[in-house]
Amino acid sequence: MNMKNINKSKFLLAMLFCTIFLDVIPSLGFINIEDISATTIHIPTIIAAIVLGPFYGMIMGFIFGLLSFLEAFSWHNAVIEQLFCNPFVSIIPRVFIGLITGYVFIGLNAILKKRNEIFTLLVTSFVGSFTNTVLVLCSLYVIYADEMVGVFSLFDKIELKKFLFKIAINNGVMEALISMVVVTIFVKFFSYYLDKKEENNV
Repeated sequence: MNMKNINKSKFLLAMLFCTIFLDVIPSLGFINIEDISATTIHIPTIIAAIVLGPFYGMIMGFIFGLLSFLEAFSWHNAVIEQLFCNPFVSIIPRVFIGLITGYVFIGLNAILKKRNEIFTLLVTSFVGSFTNTVLVLCSLYVIYADEMVGVFSLFDKIELKKFLFKIAINNGVMEALISMVVVTIFVKFFSYYLDKKEENNV
């Protein structure tokens, strides 16, 4: 991907706008399929990490997490959502989305010598999405296991582990699949746009 024609500040601002847009429109930010609810709000962070690199991906992840953190204070009656008032649940895992996604993309490009960009994008976006799922659920378990056992009327922490694992598989896989499709299509079209822009400037 040619990075020379990218205005990083404008691109980051565009990804921020997309994050806010997805957050305020529930039908776009959360896709419900039968009993599975999949979020798409983390996708702009994955795209920023791929296009701009790990550092900007971490900035985007921090902004995403900060929005989640601030929004949690408005959920007065939702017990689980209030747990996101803790930055170790709402912010830190989202920063790692940008970090891990960016370096996975760089690593795969180095290994594959940029020969199979679509495969690289699919794998990277899957890993980036699952990073969000796994780190958020792990943070909730480590910090709030006792509270969550009571909230979900579970017998013990073993049952809670099974419950969170089910969420990771059902919701996490669906979110990852959606991310793979959206991220790959967006980045490929954006790359095509940059190539055409460079040709016109020659």
